[in-house]
Amino acid sequence: MPVATGDLARPTRRQRRRIDTAVEQAEASTGLQLCVFLGAPEGRDPHDHAEAVFVEAGLVERPAVLLLVAPKQHRVEVITGPHVRDRISNDDAAQAVAAMTEAFRRGDLTGGLLAGIEHLAASAGPGVAEAGAADIANIFDPD
Repeated sequence: MPVATGDLARPTRRQRRRIDTAVEQAEASTGLQLCVFLGAPEGRDPHDHAEAVFVEAGLVERPAVLLLVAPKQHRVEVITGPHVRDRISNDDAAQAVAAMTEAFRRGDLTGGLLAGIEHLAASAGPGVAEAGAADIANIFDPD
């Protein structure tokens, strides 16, 4: 989904910890696997890249959500697995993107990600994680 963004600086270590904590809290409350991915290769469509990352990480087989932000391309993608679509609708995802882009326009990458994570968790509601599900690490600036 194309978005207007301000100058989004890479998150600091402290900001990464805040994002990781928000993801952990969202996962604990919803039972979903949530992965934040920052960046997309130049010359590749961010949506296609998000779908490829989702599949490669094995998230398609889990109740999972991938939140990809590609600042250089001014794009945000929310990919949900088939086990999540009854809990997070396309409209919910669009509202999460709107909440994020409001902060992104001010150049606040961390605030935007936190708003998006919070909105997705609220939309999904409470749940319990599958037994034995391994956590997928968030990926920041893979370029």
